[in-house]
Amino acid sequence: MKKFFTITGYLILGVIPCLYLAFLFYLPRKIDLNTYKPDIQKLVKDNTNLTLDYDDLKLTTSPFLEAGIKTGKIRVNLPDGSEVLSANSFKGKVFLPSLLLRSVRISNVEIDTPKLNIEILNNESFKVGKVYEDIVNKQRKERLENPTIEAVEPQNLPIDVSKVKIFAPSVNLKNYSAVIDDTKAHHKLTLKGDKLKLGYFNGKTAKLKTEAKLLSDDNTNVVAKLDIDTFLPELKKEKKFQNNEEVFSLPFVNPVTAYRTYDLKSNINTKLKIRQHKIDKTILLNGYVDVENTTVKLSGLQLPESYFKLKSNGTVSDIDTNIYVTDSEYLNLFGTVDYGKDNPYIDLKLKSPKVHFANLLNITKAYLDTIHIQNDIANMTASGYLLANASLKTDFKDITSTGKILIRNGNISDKNIGLIFNNMKANIFLDNNTLQVLDSRVLINNKPLVFSGKIDSNSIANFDIKADKIPLSGLYLAFAPKDIKEEYILSSGNLSLNSKVTGEIKGISALLKTDLENLVLRDRAGNFILSNSDSKFVIANYSGKIFGKMINKGFLFTLPKTNSVIKDELLTINIDNKNVKLNKSKIRVNNHSDIYLSGNIKNYLSDMETEFRADGGLVVSDIASFIGTDATPYLSMRGTIPIKALFSTHGKRMKVIVQAIANDSNYITPIKINNLDGKQSLFQFILNKNDDSIKIANSGLYSRNQNAQFNDNLYSNMGGAKEVVSIKGMVSNLNTTPFINLFKISIPRELDGSICIFNRSKFTVGGHLFSFGNLYSPRLTGDLTIRNLEIPEIQTKMRHGILNINNRNLNISLNDIDANGSDFRITTQTNFDLLQTMTLSNVRVFSRMLDVDKLMIASNNLMKSLPATPASSTASKTTTNIPVTVQRGIIHFAKIKSGNIVADNTTGRISLANNVLHLDRLRTHSMGGSVDGNIAMNLATTDLAVKVQGKNFDVEKVLLELANMKDTLSGTMNFSTNITLKGLTMEEQLKTLKGSVDFNVKDGQLGPFGKFENFLMAENLRENAFFSSTIGSVITNIATIDTSHFNSLYGHLTFKDGWANIEPIKSQGNVMSMYIAGKINLLDNSADMKLRAKLASTFSDKLGPVANINPVNLIKNTPGLNVVAAKSFSIFCQSVSTEELKAIPHLGKGKTEGNATKFQVVLHGDTRKPLKMIKSFKWLALDSEIQSAKDFVDTIPTPAEGEEGMTVEELIKLKEEQSTTKTQGTTIEQLEPEESNPSFFSKLKNKKKK
Repeated sequence: MKKFFTITGYLILGVIPCLYLAFLFYLPRKIDLNTYKPDIQKLVKDNTNLTLDYDDLKLTTSPFLEAGIKTGKIRVNLPDGSEVLSANSFKGKVFLPSLLLRSVRISNVEIDTPKLNIEILNNESFKVGKVYEDIVNKQRKERLENPTIEAVEPQNLPIDVSKVKIFAPSVNLKNYSAVIDDTKAHHKLTLKGDKLKLGYFNGKTAKLKTEAKLLSDDNTNVVAKLDIDTFLPELKKEKKFQNNEEVFSLPFVNPVTAYRTYDLKSNINTKLKIRQHKIDKTILLNGYVDVENTTVKLSGLQLPESYFKLKSNGTVSDIDTNIYVTDSEYLNLFGTVDYGKDNPYIDLKLKSPKVHFANLLNITKAYLDTIHIQNDIANMTASGYLLANASLKTDFKDITSTGKILIRNGNISDKNIGLIFNNMKANIFLDNNTLQVLDSRVLINNKPLVFSGKIDSNSIANFDIKADKIPLSGLYLAFAPKDIKEEYILSSGNLSLNSKVTGEIKGISALLKTDLENLVLRDRAGNFILSNSDSKFVIANYSGKIFGKMINKGFLFTLPKTNSVIKDELLTINIDNKNVKLNKSKIRVNNHSDIYLSGNIKNYLSDMETEFRADGGLVVSDIASFIGTDATPYLSMRGTIPIKALFSTHGKRMKVIVQAIANDSNYITPIKINNLDGKQSLFQFILNKNDDSIKIANSGLYSRNQNAQFNDNLYSNMGGAKEVVSIKGMVSNLNTTPFINLFKISIPRELDGSICIFNRSKFTVGGHLFSFGNLYSPRLTGDLTIRNLEIPEIQTKMRHGILNINNRNLNISLNDIDANGSDFRITTQTNFDLLQTMTLSNVRVFSRMLDVDKLMIASNNLMKSLPATPASSTASKTTTNIPVTVQRGIIHFAKIKSGNIVADNTTGRISLANNVLHLDRLRTHSMGGSVDGNIAMNLATTDLAVKVQGKNFDVEKVLLELANMKDTLSGTMNFSTNITLKGLTMEEQLKTLKGSVDFNVKDGQLGPFGKFENFLMAENLRENAFFSSTIGSVITNIATIDTSHFNSLYGHLTFKDGWANIEPIKSQGNVMSMYIAGKINLLDNSADMKLRAKLASTFSDKLGPVANINPVNLIKNTPGLNVVAAKSFSIFCQSVSTEELKAIPHLGKGKTEGNATKFQVVLHGDTRKPLKMIKSFKWLALDSEIQSAKDFVDTIPTPAEGEEGMTVEELIKLKEEQSTTKTQGTTIEQLEPEESNPSFFSKLKNKKKK
């Protein structure tokens, strides 16, 4: 046996050295860790999505039974390839025997030139943080899609990992640097140093020692020498429920921007050991902290350098600090503080030269500007100063003090509102071992705030603070942020205050009373007015007990635009040591609805828990008041809607539940859902908040049994309820960047219903809406469908309509609309950014057949079916703006029918902006022609502008179809119009019609005005005795000749004040050409025009006696010329100038102008009776022609009685015969004197020669 042990001992002694030597020399050479590099890289990639690379990984050992690894250059890259971490080398060792004691002792870690590079993405997150977020969210998504993953129980390990101890006493970093790079702003922060030593001792303590520099870009701002040895507080592991629907996001604050905002510069030197007392948990400090040459920049204002020095020993700390306001103004606090629980005391001295309020005001403005709070401090000025030289020493039993703190001549004023604070004065004396406040006050808007009291040498305090009706509106105007003041107005409010503090400092008693009167707050947009008559609050602390009460009277919340009011006449709250109780209070909503509110807050000083309840009913007429008078007529309503609500919180948890029910006797709705007939409708909204996430579940619209009870136990009200409309949602990261993980509104099963104002209507509706993403710019998807819509009251049907939401785009498609025989298909596109300004990006309207007449019937029926909206008490003098904008759109109507008029293939581009509907590039085809151009109409003011051109129109068809004017005009017409008008009625439109129309009709015929024989029916001809008897034969003679045909008819019309001015109209024909000028009253169809024309000689020669009185023909001694007609020719002719004659168009091509005759017709009267408009007919001639005719007529003998019917030839012959008879009895001598006097016949012959 002895030999056995001897041999065994030798074996052990022989093996152990061999194993030791193998450990030192064999293992490092035998084990090649580089063979595992792909596996290690894959493991890192799979779990972190990072790329790890390193050079030559080796196993190392030491004689002290340490094993470790070392490697060359290390690189860690993000998924995009950018480098986040690197080092030139890494070396680390673990003391192996410690593993036997369930501890890991990392004896040494050395990292050479470690570099950490953290980039900021778009000022939203850290790039490396985004990688971590993606990993977590991927895992949550996998668990959400495969719940079995989460259900698998983790396998038990051989040892409890939580009990393994970890020690790392020496972690050394050489030439380290860490960079935070804001690539978008092109700025960075860099922390670097030569050496950093870290120590970690199993979560109990930690050490840090380094000398470092902090650089902003390339400027060294902070130099720090740190040697800190601190305890680590025990972290309570809170079991946090992990919701896989929640999107994980790391909190983010841009450190580069934040640091550069203040541009901190400082020198820091500290050596500090921090521990915590094991029993009373008091923090113990040993060492010193020196912070010197410290300055910050506030909105461009560089503050002077200040310092802070601390030297501590346990709970006793010596403090010395100087805070500079300007180079010569500062506050110096120094002394000793013992915060131990056994013997606390204070020994402090405060010194300050005069610190002027003007400088403090400048610093305040600079600070607010730096944190981007808009303010009006630039409008303020300040005067006065603070002066301090005092010392205070107390053990909270006795007090020793000297010195004083004074404020003198303090004033702060605003140039716009006057004095805010004035006569600021404070006298705080610390002499004779007492702290005494005497004659200290400030006038706030001329109302005093008074301080008085003292603490005597026995530490007995007695202080009073009093204020009487301090006006808050002036303080609001002066100090509220500018953007708040631009939105809201605090027009009144007075605060009174009475506070008293008395007793020993250790067990002090206090009383506070406040009274807020006549508070009125409103928004500038006029949406609401909040007012409160009186709010009294009193709270007292006596002998460790708290008593308090609040009484609020006359709360009023008004919505002027809907004339709605929410008021609470009396609300009372009781406060004690633990709880706050809100006594039951009645809230009146509008005229008839009452909601009762009550609740309490438990343990408000420790583990606070709240619960508030609301219960009551909303009368539907009161609900309608909130909706507004314009929308109310479209609602069906009856009775009262019962409502209950619960609000509760506990710690980081909050819950809100709101329920309301409706039934056949109590409801308010614009639509009726058939699925809810004979049932109760229950609306429920449940919101749960847990830490920084919100979840909405079990919310929406439900149906219940008609006789189901509505209980105070809100959860029981859901018994037997069936889902009709579902609402679900979740929002996470409320404390950082709020993110919508899910928001869903869905209709699980399609619903049948009707529109309340159309009793016979029906439709089927279904759909869902999803939202997710950043709270301020979420992504949305979903659709709402309406099928088989029928509204018999307005003869309208729609087969299918859908509202589709894709991301932030919104598409509306209305298909197969039948409006009393007219079909439509309408599509609309927009996005939520545009929708915020009520803008539609694209609207398209298509129709195969549009029957205007039948569509107007449907439109009239719609107007009759719509409920009458209440008239406004005062007529608005301003035009109501249309809040919708359409950026672009098109119309395409295959066929438009109105009466007998048919327009084909009508297209155009539409837009709507600033109330104006634009129809551009309009093109349509009708009555053989086409129209194109632009139309614009102001839908609010009815202003209409039309600028269109027409081509190849059949005028005869146009006049027949539009004006029922048959055989009035024919030909092919082109036109161009540029007009404006306004109004809804024809009379308004004609009165405001302005602009012009140009037209040209080719190869056509005129109606009554084109037939020359109609002109012979002029009143002046018909009323003449001679012509009235002969005109019939003239008409018969020319009836077979067509004068109405023209080669072209063209003109220019202008419109103003209800008149159409003809400027002029011209026609050119082979037989007759015309020039028409004048004006037409569009309101009564009266006209006043002159028609001047030119007749071909071949036609005018056939006019007989009418042609004879033409001055041109008269001097030709036309055969058959009646002597009376000749004598009266002047009343049937009109003198014109050569230019006026030239204005009459030439006759058709190939027709001579030499023998053409010209005439004028005066038209006056009703255009609807064209023949009665012809007032006179006259020949046109030059003055010379008329004079020649007069000279000729003067030579014609005057007919005696009975000779009026003779022609000129007959009368001359008669006169010759009479003269011959007379001269037969006369001698030659009697005749001789007459030779010098030519005879009548001689004169006539001479006249003819001329």
